[in-house]
Amino acid sequence: MVLGEFGEQLIVSDWHTSGGLNIPTVGQRTSFYGVSGIPHVRIDGKYAAVGASSCTSAAATYRNYINTRLNETGGLAPVQVEGVYGVDAGNLTMQVMCTLVDAVTLQSPRVYLVVLEDDVLHQGVTYQHIVRAEYHQDVSLPTQGSSVMVSSVFPVGPTWNVDNIECVAFIQKMTGDKEMYNSAHIPLFFVLAWEQTLVSVPQGNGLAEFTGLLTNTSDDPDQLTLTLDNTFGWPAEFMVEGEAGYHTSPSIISLNPQDAVEVYMRVQTDGEVRIGQGNFNVHSALTDRTQYTSVRVFNGSPAVLLVDDDNGIQPTEQGFVTALNANGYLFDSWDVKGAHGGAAPEYDDIKSYDLIVWITGWETYQPVTPADGEALMDFMDQGKGVFISAQDLTTAFPVGHTFLVDYLGVGSYTTNVRADQAIGVAGDPIGDGLSLTLTYPLSSVNRADEFIANAIGTQFMNNEIGRPIAVRADNGTARSVVLGFAGEAIVANPNPDNCTVLLGRALEWIYAPQGQGVEEREVKLASHIGGISPNPLSFRGASGEAAIRLRLSDHALQSPVRVDILDLNGRLVRNVLNTTLANGVTAAAWSGLDASGRPVSSGVYYARLTTSEGTHSARMVVMR
Repeated sequence: MVLGEFGEQLIVSDWHTSGGLNIPTVGQRTSFYGVSGIPHVRIDGKYAAVGASSCTSAAATYRNYINTRLNETGGLAPVQVEGVYGVDAGNLTMQVMCTLVDAVTLQSPRVYLVVLEDDVLHQGVTYQHIVRAEYHQDVSLPTQGSSVMVSSVFPVGPTWNVDNIECVAFIQKMTGDKEMYNSAHIPLFFVLAWEQTLVSVPQGNGLAEFTGLLTNTSDDPDQLTLTLDNTFGWPAEFMVEGEAGYHTSPSIISLNPQDAVEVYMRVQTDGEVRIGQGNFNVHSALTDRTQYTSVRVFNGSPAVLLVDDDNGIQPTEQGFVTALNANGYLFDSWDVKGAHGGAAPEYDDIKSYDLIVWITGWETYQPVTPADGEALMDFMDQGKGVFISAQDLTTAFPVGHTFLVDYLGVGSYTTNVRADQAIGVAGDPIGDGLSLTLTYPLSSVNRADEFIANAIGTQFMNNEIGRPIAVRADNGTARSVVLGFAGEAIVANPNPDNCTVLLGRALEWIYAPQGQGVEEREVKLASHIGGISPNPLSFRGASGEAAIRLRLSDHALQSPVRVDILDLNGRLVRNVLNTTLANGVTAAAWSGLDASGRPVSSGVYYARLTTSEGTHSARMVVMR
């Protein structure tokens, strides 16, 4: 509410004192203000609002203090704060320059560099502006015009989402009324954003191709040196937009503020089944910093993502890990509770894989959420396959839900029919000859669902009294397999009655259409947004526009293409494109105006591309 009113004038930083989102230095901050863990807000370091209240009441209090500070200062600050940050090789580096612009005496000034993250999911609640790390340093600015540089290197935390990171800096008076002298958002100095950092060459002996967008996000011209650090173990080369051809030698390019160029890289693989990784390095002459970005190639096997979405208390994934290894699949693991703070992967996290194996252990309420279902539907719209092991799946999806009907082939269901055995249907490519024994840590978690297949689905396993508890489906674009029981309950009996044989057969059946090659099947690659430039979109009193680069498949070009701008809450801000296009590589433009022609406020927005293949969104930041 208040953020929308004051926009760029207001920066919010949320220090948590306990509960898993706290940082080691938070005690220094609370001691500085002499506060405990109760909600305590400081406006510009000076005015305190203590305790929780309604949003309307809190907003009124904050608004009053903010206006009071603006009246006290005239909206002017005695210190200029500016800087840049970058992410490289697992570290975030921030550099900030503070310059005294007024002939005043600062009292015990201290500079803080703060790393914030938005959309942090913690214990079922999503938080904004969470302080992930901070560094502070006492400084001296004795005379008008004097400057000081403060910098720090922060290791990127294992649960951070760098796409949601924001960096801020402020200089504060450390005595008396503890007012802020000034604060500022700190922009990236440049960004190299790959459309995908993982490419699959499942048959081996092929070409892995990467496309990235390099943007100078600073306010000054920069000379950038691009170098390929080829540790793939295969021949690799790259090319920058405008160059005559691919090469292995460094490229040196000059970019004006907010300018961008595309970067292309390709890797020629052999027949060895393995994952290769290489680094692409960009060095800035402006800041003397280097960004290292890693990309990977899965070769000789479909690229599988194992989503371990159990409760994290009783690990249940080992049977599936064993099965993937035994069947020779290359895979990554996404541990929702153990490594990602309870956050399941979104579409952008899964889009580069060929197969998803999603397991939920003994979870009994929305083991796969509607948001998860949206991501999986987008994934399958690319012609890629999904295996789901999730009892109580239906707690999140009512009968007739699109995900159940059009993607999983489930026409109707009955919850909690239980299953001590899973017996395969004779002659079925997955179920034939299987007789699985199921055991559970507690009787109460034996909660198998009965699935009745619709026209695109086939029931291939039944429980011991003949009720169907597993369905495979083919919707013409992609295939899926869903178990209505917990696959983690499968006892490791001799072949074929074990998880290794079941998962091997299931993935072979799911992947069969994908593995035929482009000349033998219709490829329906979901169209997407290739990048946004500039991003952040900084107006600073001047006009400008963002170029939203589109990548459209031949299939999408046969129908209208729409691009909308949405706010952080998903509300429509403006439509910027709604037409039929002839070119698969094009761009839409947004000048930062809403549907009424008014400039939007600073904040986070989303560009959403809608085609006949579905939707894809990309995040952008507006700074005024």
